[in-house]
Amino acid sequence: MEGPRLGPNMKVPLALLAATLLFPMAASQSGWILGTEELPELPAAGPVTYGPLYGGPQDHEYLRILAGWFGYENVTDTVVWNLKITDATKITRVRSDWSVSCVMRGNLTTDGAIVGNLAYAWGQRPNGSTSHGVRYSPGDSSAVSESVQARELPHEFLIRIEAPGYLRFDVNRTTLLQLGDQLQDPAGYCWELYAPFYDQTALTGQYNYARADSFSHAAYSFRELRRVRAPDGQLDPIERFERENVTGVPTAEARPTAASRTPPAGVTGIFLAVFVAVCWRSRMG
Repeated sequence: MEGPRLGPNMKVPLALLAATLLFPMAASQSGWILGTEELPELPAAGPVTYGPLYGGPQDHEYLRILAGWFGYENVTDTVVWNLKITDATKITRVRSDWSVSCVMRGNLTTDGAIVGNLAYAWGQRPNGSTSHGVRYSPGDSSAVSESVQARELPHEFLIRIEAPGYLRFDVNRTTLLQLGDQLQDPAGYCWELYAPFYDQTALTGQYNYARADSFSHAAYSFRELRRVRAPDGQLDPIERFERENVTGVPTAEARPTAASRTPPAGVTGIFLAVFVAVCWRSRMG
């Protein structure tokens, strides 16, 4: 990528039109990063892991997600998703034969029932071209499928290329409320994948990659514009107080059971990242 600039519109599936705005590293963060970073929906990722075919230096800590959280821009009535990365100067560097992707995906619910899922994704190809998208799909976020009902949502995208770096996606609140009233159980992934992975996988069944994953049981209300559940699954104090005030009895909470937890990002996680992000940018042009 070449300095701060307004990128051209990029062609992706289902007529996703977008422009990448790169902010100067010296620019002030005031008014740019919205929401409460200290109360994230997505906690810091675990250590970076490497695929069995990877033989290079294990120094890709720059991929780690540090936090992810929602905010609200009242002037434009948009809900903002912020993703904080350890070092965006390194994830945006051009590397021959390697692509990089950062994805957050979570379940959309209405009155507690899952009605679909939402994915926020950014990616860069080995030639330096980038794409980004916000996609709605029916069904649970643990399922990976191409559906005729899936569609891209209009959005604005910003990236701050510094260490730490920030990815920001702005989506109209009314658009989100037409799909669901909350997003819950977000999972975040940042990956570097060897670009010719299709041929490689067909021969070996393995990938050459480095990745950092984060999982959460938080929930954010598009209606209330606040976090209602923390990453550990516990209700936030305001939500707990309101529920107890309605029922008149203390709220009994149970931590998510093993069956309800987001599955680990093994092969399923790889296909999730590939499907949501890499496939979008592979069809550009």
